[in-house]
Amino acid sequence: MIYIFYACFNNYDLLIGENEFFLKKYNKRIILLDDHSTKEEQLKGRKIAKKLGLRFEINPKKGLQAGLDYVINKICDENDWVLCLQQDVYFRDQDIITKLEKTISKVHDKNYKIGSLGFPNYVPKSHYNCDINDIKKLTWKQCWLGVMSLSRSSTYKTGTLINSIYRVISRVPFIQFIERRFWQKVIFHRNFAPLTHPKFHEMIKSYKGLVSIDLPVWTAILISANAWRKVIKPDPDFVFHLWFPDIAMQFMNKNWYVCLDTSHIIINNLIIKKKYGIEGSVEEGIKKSFRMEKYGDHLKKWYKKWGFDYENPFPKHSKNTIINKGSILDLIICNFSTKPLKRFKI
Repeated sequence: MIYIFYACFNNYDLLIGENEFFLKKYNKRIILLDDHSTKEEQLKGRKIAKKLGLRFEINPKKGLQAGLDYVINKICDENDWVLCLQQDVYFRDQDIITKLEKTISKVHDKNYKIGSLGFPNYVPKSHYNCDINDIKKLTWKQCWLGVMSLSRSSTYKTGTLINSIYRVISRVPFIQFIERRFWQKVIFHRNFAPLTHPKFHEMIKSYKGLVSIDLPVWTAILISANAWRKVIKPDPDFVFHLWFPDIAMQFMNKNWYVCLDTSHIIINNLIIKKKYGIEGSVEEGIKKSFRMEKYGDHLKKWYKKWGFDYENPFPKHSKNTIINKGSILDLIICNFSTKPLKRFKI
């Protein structure tokens, strides 16, 4: 069975405003886990749950990892999966859960070691992809597919003068220490999307179907309860920012694949938050809004845990003892190519 998990933190207006039809359709599967919203927002969440027949829980701890761990261990059976959704995304396919359960059934039948899988994201009015007038004609090849987060930056070099300038400036020691924005203009191109990654159209030839990937876009992630119980140790340091990249690393370090499934497309409407007076997660976090977890020292915490910089991994990620030699994670780091490490027949 697939359960549907929404971690809610002062965003119930967005949840009900954009997902009411979906909530009603799949109400028996849905879990609203409140991550310690204000009293007023918690009351709003309880009313929504009661009205639509949804399960409402309070996170015993804090953060997405802790909340998902609670749901998996309290509610899920061994063969269950949990679909973790943000409130500003939806699947283009109307009968998505039936289709995903067929995929999961085949994964079980073939005994594939897949810990999680994500989906192509179409982001309207964004720098990832061109705008498409007719969503029905949209293909996965026109979407943002993930992040090549473990590859050295030379693999996504654009060859433009401005990119070269950013690379040179960002390597100046003083700027490295004080200001990261020039380097962020470089790593922007590791986003595996039509308008960002310079080798996107060359690489997508190998990515059709169910394939391994460094990181799928984690606005919607399907996670195996069985794999989670065997592998994952929730980390209280990753409450919101980088919560799934840390999970992906844990999976791959213990030889469970993290995958992309191009069969289904997510509509990721980032700007819809503005309709509810909410900015992006980084913007809200920086200004310490009550609507979002604060943007803190998660990059430092990542470095301390994994031994390399999340935004600049090479070469330290290939030279530390934290990563298990011969693991899927190790193979991806040491043998990066334009093709996925593994393709799965479904």
